Amino acid sequence: MRKLIGFIVTLTTIAAVYWIVPEYRRGFYAPYWAALYDTLPALLVAAPFYVAYVDRRQTDPEDSYAEIGAFVLSGAVPQRTEQIRQHVRSWIVKGFFLPLMFVYLCSTLGSILAGLEQPYRFDIMRWHAFAIDLLFMVDVLVAVVGYVFTLRVLDNHIRTVEPTVFGWLVCLACYEPINAATRAYLNYETGANWTAVMPSPALQVFWGSAILFCILIFVWSTVSFGLRFSNLTNRGIITCGPYRWIKHPAYVSKNLSWWLVSLPFLTAAGPAEALRHSAILLALNAIYALRAITEECHLSRDPDYVAYRDYISENGAVAPLKRLFAKASRSPIRRSG
Repeated sequence: MRKLIGFIVTLTTIAAVYWIVPEYRRGFYAPYWAALYDTLPALLVAAPFYVAYVDRRQTDPEDSYAEIGAFVLSGAVPQRTEQIRQHVRSWIVKGFFLPLMFVYLCSTLGSILAGLEQPYRFDIMRWHAFAIDLLFMVDVLVAVVGYVFTLRVLDNHIRTVEPTVFGWLVCLACYEPINAATRAYLNYETGANWTAVMPSPALQVFWGSAILFCILIFVWSTVSFGLRFSNLTNRGIITCGPYRWIKHPAYVSKNLSWWLVSLPFLTAAGPAEALRHSAILLALNAIYALRAITEECHLSRDPDYVAYRDYISENGAVAPLKRLFAKASRSPIRRSG
């Protein structure tokens, strides 16, 4: 009973935040609310059975839900304060990102369906845009499923959450609603992207394929997480897919695709403007570099990640270059004369 009460209190608190915060009254989130209203009755019916099922299998049944329930029922002060903080942070992550990913999924699916309804014609740019929409649909679909099925019974529950304010800030700067301000201040686009500067179909195919390759690596990175996908959390260390060769394939491929799409270094306004737009995009790249640094600091508390980090350092894609550079730096400098 205590756990069920704790679960209901958690959901009620999330619902109250949605109701109070003006951001969630925007029409942007309408698809999420429609889906939530349809599925909430089933969730409330299934919750008691799930709580009872997990409770019988937990080695330590006194979890955060039990402590919250005990506080509500009898006023018992929670003893495991760090566990409660972890519980709160976990639900903030899920409550923030699930609506976003679901809306992104609906938007991308709408673009795909609209493209399929158009009369068929061979157009490189049209099929390139369709392929990008399809890849991003897979990406956000995996994200939605990952956030929905954050379940201990599947062993993909949240182990730890990013503990620093700075780590949260650099992550949230990449998503709505903060992302709008980030893009406004770091608008690197010159008004013309790669489709406007490619003179031949062959070059368009080559450049478009390079962009698709970057996005494919980005989506492959997300798919590699499976049900464990989540921002700002450790739900188990991922070592498969492109993570076998590099620690941050999603960030590297996404940022590289921005350079290929926008071409900020090519502008009719002159070299000064090209340098300015390139510097702005580098600033945006720096945000993702900071995300990578803060994530590594967080995950380094997990021995499994430390082992993975050391393995990539010795065997990753960049390891041969690092060894070559280290060897060159140790070579004696020959002086003539």
